[in-house]
Amino acid sequence: MASNALSPEEENYVRMALLLTGISPPAVRVLFDKEFPPASLSSSINTTTTKATLNYLKRKKVQWDLLFPSSGTTDSKTFDVTLMIALLRNLPTSSLVPPVNGYDNLPVTIETTPASDLARIKHYRNLLAHLHDSKVDGTLFTTAWKDLSDAVLRLGGNTMKQECDQLITKQLDTSSQEILQAKKDIETIERSLDLIEADHTKIKKDIITLKSGRESFKKSCDLLLTESKKDIVVLKSDHKSLKRSLTSDHKSLKGSLKSDHKRLKGSLKSDHKNLRRSLLCDHKSLKGSLKSDHKSLKRSLKSDHRSLRRSLKSDHKSLRRSLKSDHKSLKRSHDLLQKKQTVSIKDGKRVKKDVKSLKLDHDSLKKSHGLLQVDQKEMRIDVQNVKLDCDILKTSQALIQSDQIKTKEDVKKLTSISEDPVPWNRRGI
Repeated sequence: MASNALSPEEENYVRMALLLTGISPPAVRVLFDKEFPPASLSSSINTTTTKATLNYLKRKKVQWDLLFPSSGTTDSKTFDVTLMIALLRNLPTSSLVPPVNGYDNLPVTIETTPASDLARIKHYRNLLAHLHDSKVDGTLFTTAWKDLSDAVLRLGGNTMKQECDQLITKQLDTSSQEILQAKKDIETIERSLDLIEADHTKIKKDIITLKSGRESFKKSCDLLLTESKKDIVVLKSDHKSLKRSLTSDHKSLKGSLKSDHKRLKGSLKSDHKNLRRSLLCDHKSLKGSLKSDHKSLKRSLKSDHRSLRRSLKSDHKSLRRSLKSDHKSLKRSHDLLQKKQTVSIKDGKRVKKDVKSLKLDHDSLKKSHGLLQVDQKEMRIDVQNVKLDCDILKTSQALIQSDQIKTKEDVKKLTSISEDPVPWNRRGI
């Protein structure tokens, strides 16, 4: 059958279908293989994050089996345009920048990025699937063909652009396998569109559900606001009643404090008077007691002074007698020493030995002296304690000390009289 068996609008439809199903998939695959190299495609889509993204892109079991085949490796040559565009659109890529108006709108002519070319191919595939009469008018065909062929040139290169140029001038035969294949491809596009519409319907339902949820949330918020207003009114009334109660409590407490203050003031005045009288009585009795104690202490000190004076006199007499006897014995010892001035050599050696023994005794005395110093420190501490006790008695011993000073002066006079300033063995010199 000749090509003129098809009307011009039907020819336009067939040529666009052949372009979208035969030439545009390899062009899109060139970009897809750049973003997802075939060698690492399987590992790229098998990550946990990527699988989570792919779950909502799942369309039908055939395409899911293409992504994750039960045998063999994942190959982009088995992917159709819809699947490749969906993956490029939703999976992270290194260089793709989304179109200005998104993937769901036809980009403007001056926008020539790879992502905008994908949006053009997607737009015209959807447009062709919605044409149930299988006809495309000349104006739409011219615009669509220029947009699609330029996109194929940018994505796939000059070779694929030449295929587009050949396709636009090629004679079509309605009985050819190309037309049949184009119809099959169109049916595939329509099925894909049905799936997209089903997803769109589901999204609409989700939006309706969200709207109803929003309305119920708004109602609950309004109800909560109403209850909050009621609670605020109740709180205001409670605040007023509490304020009145606190005011009355404050007044009653103020009156009670005033009466307590007056009563406490009177009680303190009477206690102060009683305490003052008691202190005056105690002061008088203590003064009388101190006077009587002072008199008795004075009498006791006088008697002690007399007895001490008598004791010192007797001690002085006995000391004088003892000094006289000691003086006589020293005189005899001096006579003996004069007789023994000529000492033999043996006695000198004996004396040396005695000196050595005396040195040893001296060392032991040093050690004993160290111990005595320790004891002396302890005695000093005890003396300090005794001094503290003596300070208490100093006031009462003032009279005794004056009498002791007089007694010491008498003793010194007696001692100076008894001592001979010139020794007896020096008198004849």
